[in-house]
Amino acid sequence: LSRKNLITTKQLVEMLLKMEKSNSFPIFFESLPQREDPMRAKDGYMSFVKGYVGYTGNIVFAILINQCSNNQMMDEKTRGFLLNLNKLIQK
Repeated sequence: LSRKNLITTKQLVEMLLKMEKSNSFPIFFESLPQREDPMRAKDGYMSFVKGYVGYTGNIVFAILINQCSNNQMMDEKTRGFLLNLNKLIQK
């Protein structure tokens, strides 16, 4: 996470894709908290910033919400994103 947008969601996804090719991937994957089956994702928080990165099915994802002072709105946006992501993989 970065308050100054120093890392992009694309860079986070690229890192996760590289991890999939690593010999350490099974240990890394198992270390991620299980959100909902089959989603494994790590969250992160800072003032005005919230993010999730992880895997669900065959999808690698990253979401970052910056400059949002309303915690309830940040939670709703991330929850909506994760629910929609789960719907995609169930099709």
